[in-house]
Amino acid sequence: MPINPYLGTLFGYGSDSGGMTGSDRIGLYNKTLKNEAKDTERLSKDASIKRDLERLQKAISSAKTPADLLKDPTARKVLLQAYGLAGQEDNVALATKALTSDTTVTGNLASQLTNAAWKTAAQSLDFAKSGLTKLKDPTVFAEIKANFIEYQRVSEVADQSTEVSDALHIRSMEDKTPGVYNVLGDRILRRVALTLAGLPDEIAYQSIESQARQVEKRIDLKEFSTAEGREKLINRYLIISGNTGFSYMA
Repeated sequence: MPINPYLGTLFGYGSDSGGMTGSDRIGLYNKTLKNEAKDTERLSKDASIKRDLERLQKAISSAKTPADLLKDPTARKVLLQAYGLAGQEDNVALATKALTSDTTVTGNLASQLTNAAWKTAAQSLDFAKSGLTKLKDPTVFAEIKANFIEYQRVSEVADQSTEVSDALHIRSMEDKTPGVYNVLGDRILRRVALTLAGLPDEIAYQSIESQARQVEKRIDLKEFSTAEGREKLINRYLIISGNTGFSYMA
């Protein structure tokens, strides 16, 4: 199963691999790929995950409106984590207003927020136009369940190595060349690109145009457009992550 596409906005924090070497990261990456189906199956049977999903289902059945549903902390947690919005679970007012946004209306909150996952979630759930109807669709619920379980799986990987969870995100990308500004605006892609380019985080203090020029000068973004190219980038990234010997030039 490909990694949940909503998870690309998660795990935007810094390196968490501790004393791992490049070989350790590659070993964990390969092990994660090999065990994907087994780990997904294991997590689908996890008691706490099953309990959270059952709670969501009950909340959907008893709620009269999306706002009622989002008052339930477990239901809110599952939905937000499934749609790549972990970390916002306690922000009830924001979650309610953003997820019930009508994204077809100019100036709606979900579309204005920096994290595009809010807009994606609002569109997918369609609370603004269909209330809870779409969420009661078994197909939609099955997708949310799969996404929630996938979030837990990638979380386990990220706890061991953020770089390996980065690699899973890169592996799941579409077969197209990302624009340099899209790369710089995505936390994971940005971290990967700067590492591969040998550029420090401090480059963020420069203009976005300067950042773009330096990234394009040092790496070929076309390599992201094929599975073979992405695997080469992944292996290089996992090997050199954690090195501090940047050769930075303005």
